[in-house]
Amino acid sequence: MPVSRTMRRRLCALAGPVVAGAVLVYFGYHLVEGEHGARAWGELNEKIRLAEIEQQELRTKRLELERKVALLRSGSLDVDLLEELARGMLNFAHPDDIVFRPPDGQHGKFAK
Repeated sequence: MPVSRTMRRRLCALAGPVVAGAVLVYFGYHLVEGEHGARAWGELNEKIRLAEIEQQELRTKRLELERKVALLRSGSLDVDLLEELARGMLNFAHPDDIVFRPPDGQHGKFAK
């Protein structure tokens, strides 16, 4: 019996630190790898950075479109420019027009 009491005391003395260590390992793992951990935080910051870049590109595109719309207003409308744009976008030509096609791989001013 004396051996089992000594074993029991040692096991009871080790139980507290073992449980505390297990709890620390559990929370430490989830601090790094968890759904709201450090790795997820880094990925979220990367998504935010990419979204800000896309937002800036969209703002630039919107400003360009607003500039083009402003050119089409009646006060500053250039009829020749409007006709040229319409023909280029719709791929139409007047019967008296001479059309030059660029070589393959090269695009004109209005092609995308």
